[in-house]
Amino acid sequence: MKKLFKSLGICFLALPVLLALTGNPSQAATASGITALTVNVKPFVILYYPTSLKINLADILTSTGVDTLNNVVLTEGGSLDANITVPAAGTVVSERTLTILKAWAVRGLTSTGEAEIDITPSLTLDHASGGSLPVTLTVTTDQGTGDTNVAQTLKGMSAQYGSINMTFDLANLGSATQAFSGDYGSTNYTITVDGT
Repeated sequence: MKKLFKSLGICFLALPVLLALTGNPSQAATASGITALTVNVKPFVILYYPTSLKINLADILTSTGVDTLNNVVLTEGGSLDANITVPAAGTVVSERTLTILKAWAVRGLTSTGEAEIDITPSLTLDHASGGSLPVTLTVTTDQGTGDTNVAQTLKGMSAQYGSINMTFDLANLGSATQAFSGDYGSTNYTITVDGT
């Protein structure tokens, strides 16, 4: 009997030691920590634009009080939509403005969330026979219009679109002595996006 009690006593003494070594499953150990995360996104802007445009002005020059949108051809592997300012019927037209819709788009990120859009303010389209067609350019965004320099709010990789307004000086179309039909070209305009 003494041996039995002695054996039981050894077992009872060994049990706490065994539990301490193996751990108590009802009391799991946990730990947590906080990591401060900072991400540096570099500023960038991406500009989309057509590299060439060919505009057929014939119907624009003869229209009076009619929107000739469907008769304006702008091509560069496809067509762009355009709006035309149309004078009142019977008025003499010395200039006409053509607005090319969605003529450019910009994506990007800047420190202010905006980009500055600049465009060449004027140019002259020359004819092979010596005539010329002066054109004044302005740029339009959803935040401003009728200027050569406007701001555009950026929305990351979501493209923001803008238009280009072309005002043709019809009074000086051709030369001092003749008005030539046909192509007026051999010039470029520049559009610049500056992340601010």
